[in-house]
Amino acid sequence: MSKKNLQTGIVCVLALAVLVLGIRTAYAHCGKCLTDATYFGSELAKSKMTLAKAAEIAEKETNGKAVHATVQRIENAEGVNVEVHVLADGKITAVLVEGATGKVLKKKDVDDLEGHAA
Repeated sequence: MSKKNLQTGIVCVLALAVLVLGIRTAYAHCGKCLTDATYFGSELAKSKMTLAKAAEIAEKETNGKAVHATVQRIENAEGVNVEVHVLADGKITAVLVEGATGKVLKKKDVDDLEGHAA
């Protein structure tokens, strides 16, 4: 086994451990969190959107670097959008990416990383 394969295997095992602990922690926190996470995962899978793809779209839109992402339910409809916060030119920009299409719905400069639907 090569050193690179061993490193990759170790990273995968650690990532899985973090995921399992995260799910356990989310469930212990509140049942709604686990329900939301399950819904978000299902809707992202249906749309073929990922947080990485949404971050890439937001980075291209702003010429910046994604630093935070949040999956959001679409009010009164099925599906999700992804809000990505990007650091560009010394400011934080919130970019709302449509989960179904990858289209940028909105973007605006914000002061922090939470609570600002673009």
